[in-house]
Amino acid sequence: MNDAHPAPSHNPAWPWTWLALCLLALALMYAGTGIHRIGPDPDALDFDTGAALATVRQLIPENRPHPTGSAENRAVADRVEAGFRAAGLTVERQATDLCTAMSPGCSRVENIIATLPGSGGDNGERNVLLLLSHYDSVPASPGAGDDISGTAVLLRAAHELAAEGPWRNDIVFLVTDAEETGLRGAMAFVEQHPLAERVGLVINLEARGAAGSSALFETSTGNHALISAYADAVERPVSSSLMVEVYRRMPNGTDLTIFIDDGVPALNFAYTGAGSLYHTERDDSDRLSPGSLAHHGEQMLALARAWANADLAEARADGDATYTDLFGRWVVAWPQGWNLPLAILAVLLTAVLWLRSEGGVLAKLGALSLPLLLLVAHPLLGAVLTFPLAKWPGAHLLDHPQPMAGDWSIFIGSVLLALLAGTLAARRLSPRALLYGAWFVYALLALLLALTLPGGSYIGLLPLAAFLLPLAIESLLRRGRYPLASALLGLAAATYMAIYHYAVLEALGSFNASAMRMAALALFAIVAMPLLAARPKTGLKLRGPVLATLALLLVVTTVATTRPVATPDRPRWANLVYDLDVDANGVATNPQWRLNTYGVTAHAAASLMGFTAPPAAVDLPGTPRRPMYTKPAPSLALDAPALDIRSQRQDGDTRVIEATLRGARDGYLLALVFDTPADLLGLAASGVMMTGPDGRGIATFNGFGNDGIDVTLTLPADRDVSATLVEFSALPDTPEAREMLEARPADTSPVQRGDHAEVRRRLVL
Repeated sequence: MNDAHPAPSHNPAWPWTWLALCLLALALMYAGTGIHRIGPDPDALDFDTGAALATVRQLIPENRPHPTGSAENRAVADRVEAGFRAAGLTVERQATDLCTAMSPGCSRVENIIATLPGSGGDNGERNVLLLLSHYDSVPASPGAGDDISGTAVLLRAAHELAAEGPWRNDIVFLVTDAEETGLRGAMAFVEQHPLAERVGLVINLEARGAAGSSALFETSTGNHALISAYADAVERPVSSSLMVEVYRRMPNGTDLTIFIDDGVPALNFAYTGAGSLYHTERDDSDRLSPGSLAHHGEQMLALARAWANADLAEARADGDATYTDLFGRWVVAWPQGWNLPLAILAVLLTAVLWLRSEGGVLAKLGALSLPLLLLVAHPLLGAVLTFPLAKWPGAHLLDHPQPMAGDWSIFIGSVLLALLAGTLAARRLSPRALLYGAWFVYALLALLLALTLPGGSYIGLLPLAAFLLPLAIESLLRRGRYPLASALLGLAAATYMAIYHYAVLEALGSFNASAMRMAALALFAIVAMPLLAARPKTGLKLRGPVLATLALLLVVTTVATTRPVATPDRPRWANLVYDLDVDANGVATNPQWRLNTYGVTAHAAASLMGFTAPPAAVDLPGTPRRPMYTKPAPSLALDAPALDIRSQRQDGDTRVIEATLRGARDGYLLALVFDTPADLLGLAASGVMMTGPDGRGIATFNGFGNDGIDVTLTLPADRDVSATLVEFSALPDTPEAREMLEARPADTSPVQRGDHAEVRRRLVL
């Protein structure tokens, strides 16, 4: 193949043009993927955002936490029920105490089930469209995002759908309790409610933050029909088959997990921006993003309308789709079975192009080695950038208040790597060999994904299509000349994939995960690099662009290190805890204050709150040993939880103890923890064996307050067994506690269990 150049023999301005082109491509794609990073404009969405925000505020008017079993949670449940009744729906409450082996323990559950009857009636088929959210919160948080926002959307959807009906299918709105304590509300519905047998499709709304786009991140298997309907119905889709496939491989779960495990077709939506607000005191109605709420609502209503009159049997399909959204406006999808043939075809085509390019064997191998080098160099440079962007200023694991400078530090780092690799090649290797070698590597990446992670195959296949299809035309029209137009189109598609997945990976980690996120930028760099040699090898002056890019990287990175890493609206996490041990004789010992910090240690908060000693390792029952701030505390007269033995008997080599666990401070959680997990041969409640010798020796009981919980313990008969019963309850209101809470800086928030007391009773059984 002729490797002639279309340009004159001297073009010293091309490296600067290339640099400007790369920065422009990154900037345009960064702006174009704004919906993925910051969410949509609520004013542009087809949803009554104002009404939904008002509903959020009505459900949690005081922005108080409402964990399972609390009086606050019952008040929220009453408001949810009243909202559905106001829409004209039939409402019932499903109340039960559910014990499970998954997340061993029990929860007090009160689900809310509202039904909008369809015209089809109960014909014995799966003709129920189930719209799902949960209303309980963790003990630290008002839960405006997680998941009062989803509940508010369901209430607004109930009003809309009731006014627009009748529909063919029954529409059931299930608002579960006890999601945060082991998904037990969803389990109670699936295991105990007769409607569960008729559910043909479930759509769930969740959140892991308080901002960003509402992304379809999980589906049931065999999702091809679901994705086709999603693409047709939703105006602003945000999803990809890679999100779905990665989430399937993660240990996380939501209420939808229970329905998917039950074989029901399902769709799961969540937003993950402002992750530092997740499960914190600051996840309130004032900080909830209107755009996220509206995006939830627009998609839920669009899909509900699409499926309410459809045959829900059509939600099932034999295979998955491979797909991605484009700029949050369109979905490109095809059957997953196409991936491997398409990837093999792309490998063969690019291999032929690479092998026919000018140059000997060593030159061709050199053209392959540089893209491979870039694939390795990107996560390495990302790991280096972690220190100025995250470790040095102490950035949050999930979130950064002002990420733009850090983002551009990583983008410019990728440009620098491409420029350095191009510098090595520009004067020595054939421009076509570099170009086709880079796309050959891209095709090999597509093949690897098709074999190992089929849901991610589009990452390689779509840019390859953007390069190879125009190349066929350009080769005919501009025979013998460098295919610059095809290369630029391929670069545009690859840059979109790089920036898109850079944004998606933010859900897994902020700048602490710079190595992982920068790896996505290699998709851009490996096809940008060969364009540096698209113009003549003679006369290329690369020193200036290299020095300019390096200087720009240093400036932007320096600016990034000056940005605040925690603010009141994007806080770091720290809980104030009062610890008290009560020994087997009922004597209180070792009272102390503890500052639990998560992710980034809140040194400033510790100092301001009077913790002067450095963090030291603390041993707590059932908790991994890790450094914590502690200081002595007064011995407060706090009642301890109790285990009352009702009866016991010996059964061969075991002892069977019938006992009642009881809190003493109306706490939200009791935990029974055995010193040696193997000593717990069995723990049952309500007829359910929750844990045995293969478990971790821990069971939790949520929402029972001071009510007793009857349990059956099976223990060895030949020895005493040691355990600890821990009650988690409200932080004592003392002058010292108030002083420390007032001193905690505004950029630090309680999280998860929040500020609380832990009173531990040692047991010898």
